[in-house]
Amino acid sequence: MSDRFWYTLDMKFIYIIILTFTTVIILWAIVGYIFIRKIETPKFNVLEIKESYEIRLYEPFIVAYTVVDGTYRDAIRKGFGNIADYIFWQ
Repeated sequence: MSDRFWYTLDMKFIYIIILTFTTVIILWAIVGYIFIRKIETPKFNVLEIKESYEIRLYEPFIVAYTVVDGTYRDAIRKGFGNIADYIFWQ
């Protein structure tokens, strides 16, 4: 087989890889956008708009937090567990 055949075959393979990668990235961005839009955020009214910031009045909302001791990794695990227990057992 000629070198041109292998070159054409290699280029097709490269195009398929690039197309697949691009498709995955685009789908990832779309799915991420859809999920981000569903994140609940506190409701607020803008009282005043300044050049580099806004003054907002937030409606009342509940904040759950926990205090744990230990290394950073252990504290993350314990804290997440405490918050998850609060959310799912309420």
